[in-house]
Amino acid sequence: MLPSYLAWTVPALFLILISGSASAQTTYTWTGAANTAWNNAANWSPATGYPLVADNAVIVTTANPPVLDADRTITNLTVTSGTVDLGARTLTYTGTGTFTSGAVNNGTLAPNSPAGTTTLSGTNFAAAINGTADRMLFNGSIFNAPVTVTKTGSTNDYSNGGNTFNNTLTITVTNGRQYMYNSANDTYNGNVILNSTGTSGGVWLSQNTGSATLAAGRIVSIGAGGFRSVHC
Repeated sequence: MLPSYLAWTVPALFLILISGSASAQTTYTWTGAANTAWNNAANWSPATGYPLVADNAVIVTTANPPVLDADRTITNLTVTSGTVDLGARTLTYTGTGTFTSGAVNNGTLAPNSPAGTTTLSGTNFAAAINGTADRMLFNGSIFNAPVTVTKTGSTNDYSNGGNTFNNTLTITVTNGRQYMYNSANDTYNGNVILNSTGTSGGVWLSQNTGSATLAAGRIVSIGAGGFRSVHC
């Protein structure tokens, strides 16, 4: 039998080790103070590291825009200005994606956030977008690469519209409704593929004063997942 002081010390030490092993979430803001390397702590504030799977990243305009060094996964991603170069790599976020300005170039942006919202506003996407989110809001961006997204949340998501899709757009809705525009006009210069499955209320391509323009020679089709409801 352990002496009483050891009996108290061992559990306390175990608790300290467990607590110390837990990773705290850090929000890193890009500064580009050293160079363009994503994995250089000197380019972030705080300069204690760079965004990993439990962390958040905020991208703003700097003289040295970030270049992704490898496939990376983070929690929340915010782009308020500036440019993110994904190279030929994939940047995955598992929480909320908020894009209000700037550009995301090359590679693949991969929302994997079944409980998070992705808001795509005022941003130029030359990177492909391929992933899943609870909510998808298209609020006035330009998409030059393929967009393939799945909305899973039960809410009805009202996008503002004002988007230009210069490549293929594939939308799958498994729950709730996806309104592509509510007030501004959308332009589709690539083909559009729609899937509405499960308990989905469908994809609504028109709502209120919004409208859509499909380029000559382009088509709107039903994907392999089938379709329950479409409104134009």
